[in-house]
Amino acid sequence: MLRPFFNRQKAVLFFFCSLCAFPLFGADYYWIGGSGNWSDISHWVTTSGGTVQHNQIPTANDRVFFDANSFSGPNQTVTVTDQVIFCSDMSWAGVTGNPRITAPTGYVLNVYGSLTLSPNMVFDFLGDVAFQSTTPGKTIDLGGHTLRRNTSFSGSGGGWTLASPFRVDSLLLLEEGDFNSGSQAITCEILRVDPRTALKVDLGTSRVTVTGVPYELYPGSYIEEPVADIFLFNLIWNTSMSTLEFTSPRGSLRLREYGTIAFGTVLFSSPLGKSLLYMENPLVVDARFEKLEMRNDTELRGPMKFGELSLGPGKNFTLEGGRTY
Repeated sequence: MLRPFFNRQKAVLFFFCSLCAFPLFGADYYWIGGSGNWSDISHWVTTSGGTVQHNQIPTANDRVFFDANSFSGPNQTVTVTDQVIFCSDMSWAGVTGNPRITAPTGYVLNVYGSLTLSPNMVFDFLGDVAFQSTTPGKTIDLGGHTLRRNTSFSGSGGGWTLASPFRVDSLLLLEEGDFNSGSQAITCEILRVDPRTALKVDLGTSRVTVTGVPYELYPGSYIEEPVADIFLFNLIWNTSMSTLEFTSPRGSLRLREYGTIAFGTVLFSSPLGKSLLYMENPLVVDARFEKLEMRNDTELRGPMKFGELSLGPGKNFTLEGGRTY
């Protein structure tokens, strides 16, 4: 189920407080001593397996490592007790004994660099994850894990490339920087592409699977938001070889603001229910689909161009009048 958007203001406030309190250069932070709280500085040392401790917890400038010297036994746990935490890079490469990182919903992990998880761990961070790098060249390797809540990419000037399949149980929000899928599979409940400044999205040959149904952004508003929402202004969208699939019986895609956009394959794959593809402002949107495949009842609103159109047998299709398709 989609949860409310994470509290960006709170994360930004914590970040600027950390800038005021800590020097603006990065250090290496290695975890030692097995189970413990993230906020316990006795677990943070300057080298792998070392003894020289840091005098504060990691900041947005610091590189965090969990490795073969971090844990003394199986199934040990790093417990996050601060509601907002920061790091530059975070790596779990080389860990043994199936360690775990855990945090409840309502918490935020801010990553200003790369993220590398290990198949030999448990990622039980139930809060939001915000990727906020302002420099290119960052990589994201989830190691087979799932990000459990809202996940955002929002660093102006940042650049991220996926190194493994990328799965989010809730919202995937793309706002700034250069997002490159590395042609990896992507799965999310809700997709929102909403450029705050310049945003480039390169999906290569990825299959992007969106599993959710329309939802109320503000509970009680009785106004449903689409499963995928794409704002065109400030957006460079390189997706002509990718597939965007909607798996629920109520898949929906909305194109907003003005600009030109081209898709590879868009697929409404459920044979049940009714899907919707539409433009909020059809006068200024130029949309092309290499292939549009609709396996359930589907409604189209606004001008569109198709290289190939595939219609499910026995289904009903509604096209807005006065348009040329």
